Amino acid sequence: MGEFVALKRKGPRFLGLCPFHNEKTPSFNVSPNLGIYKCFGCGEAGDAITFLTKHEHLSYVEALRSFDRALEIDPHCMEAWANRANALQLAGRGPEAEEARERARALGYKGTFI
Repeated sequence: MGEFVALKRKGPRFLGLCPFHNEKTPSFNVSPNLGIYKCFGCGEAGDAITFLTKHEHLSYVEALRSFDRALEIDPHCMEAWANRANALQLAGRGPEAEEARERARALGYKGTFI
């Protein structure tokens, strides 16, 4: 979402001006560890796929394709595979998320997944 909205870190989340309505005080919150966003000004909320469908006026399938292109990663980076696993899980793509988790573990990742 940082490609579309100027975000500043505020603890574990990011804050910026909402792209869905005009505002002067930032109320658009992104929680990367949960994979969600929420605007406390207009109530708009969702995950990365929902954001792409609404912000870019894409169909669900088009948003998934765009999401996949954005997730192209270094095949040897365990953190990238772990992030991909979490993003895929949040997008409701469990089998693909499991493959990414297995790849991250094979590369030595010891952290937790969503």
